[in-house]
Amino acid sequence: MQQLLPITVFFISLGCLFNACSPENDGTKNISDYYYPMDSLNEGLVYEYKAVNNDSMSALYNYYRTVESMDETFLVGVQYDPFFQPSQLSREKVVSNGVKLVESFIYLNDSTGTSTQIPMDIIAGVTFPFEVRDSGGIFLYNVKWFDNPGDTTVYTSVIRNRRYEKDTTVNYKGEQLPAVLFSVRELVENFNDGFWEKEFNSKELYAKGIGLVYFKKDISPDFKLEYALYDRYPMEVLEAKLK
Repeated sequence: MQQLLPITVFFISLGCLFNACSPENDGTKNISDYYYPMDSLNEGLVYEYKAVNNDSMSALYNYYRTVESMDETFLVGVQYDPFFQPSQLSREKVVSNGVKLVESFIYLNDSTGTSTQIPMDIIAGVTFPFEVRDSGGIFLYNVKWFDNPGDTTVYTSVIRNRRYEKDTTVNYKGEQLPAVLFSVRELVENFNDGFWEKEFNSKELYAKGIGLVYFKKDISPDFKLEYALYDRYPMEVLEAKLK
């Protein structure tokens, strides 16, 4: 049986300021219940996403676990590639008005196929705001990583501007659940023997008590990356599927 080893703890000392729009009394609503349920992830859960209307696309598997340390709450996430190897690790910190990325690593394969863990530089780490207004507001996420450690001229940058759109509902396993809709504008820049950049527009749906249940990213006029949450289960269930 192939063992999938979730990374449960990796810590560095960082500040805990949350750089988003400060709350106001006029029209502010709290949507903290729509992010991943920290209180029920102490043992960890796999979130399995399946492509919408496209059976040729592989399922996506993300593992989330809540970690308590020094009276602080962290959400540790592991994203797996189609070969069930870690492709990205992240650690998010829960603060008073949202969730902020404080540590992240990406895995890149070299020419021999060997996977290398590369740390990300976090410039702006807002992953989910707890306080939003109907008038919108931009929540900034910006990371970059150096493809070749030690060479600062070769790197990739990802900038996401996330905007709260509205309250809505979503169907999950036959149950209609309250949800919130976000729109995302993403810019990917790559500096490697030249420069290229690509913009993407996305939609994200977060269901109350569950977290992310649906997302769609416009890759090109002819192709959209669209996934919906299929199931949630302990890591042991995923490992059993790989026997």
